[in-house]
Amino acid sequence: EKEWDCPMTRETKWSVEPNVGILPIKFGMTESEVSEASGLGRAKDTIVEDDGLVTQFWGLGDPNVAYRDGKVVFIATGPASIPVLIGDVEVFQDDTRTALQAFEKANGDKPFYQLGSVNFTRLNLAMTGFFDFREDRYYDPISGEQDDRVISLFAPGTCTDREATRSRRRCDLDRNAS
Repeated sequence: EKEWDCPMTRETKWSVEPNVGILPIKFGMTESEVSEASGLGRAKDTIVEDDGLVTQFWGLGDPNVAYRDGKVVFIATGPASIPVLIGDVEVFQDDTRTALQAFEKANGDKPFYQLGSVNFTRLNLAMTGFFDFREDRYYDPISGEQDDRVISLFAPGTCTDREATRSRRRCDLDRNAS
């Protein structure tokens, strides 16, 4: 049983709410609101980019949160963090196909695949490490293999429709080329 980096227990569950956040962290929250709502406390490390994006890190097993103009615009989390749900599916513990199907249903459309990432544009969400394109297989959570899966959520408006369309077109051309 893992000892969690943040002051929560294995029974604590976070919920993916596309275009809202990974609850209890919501897009638009301030640093102090994230600290209070999540129970994570003060960040252990902070990186400030040249463009003003501020990313906070608590520990290897905890979510990363990025802020622009003092408000949450990005949340990423992996399998070592607090259990994460979409509906009643535990994203990092349940079968990978089941997790992807839950996001596909929420998206209302099939995802597109690009550079090792499964992307759900209507949800402003990317999932990395859930599908291995080189081996044409889904990650198996009980395989014992290194687990590098990550869910990244972007605040609405941070990825434009034009960029998503351009990325999808590139992806479709790449997939049809083989």
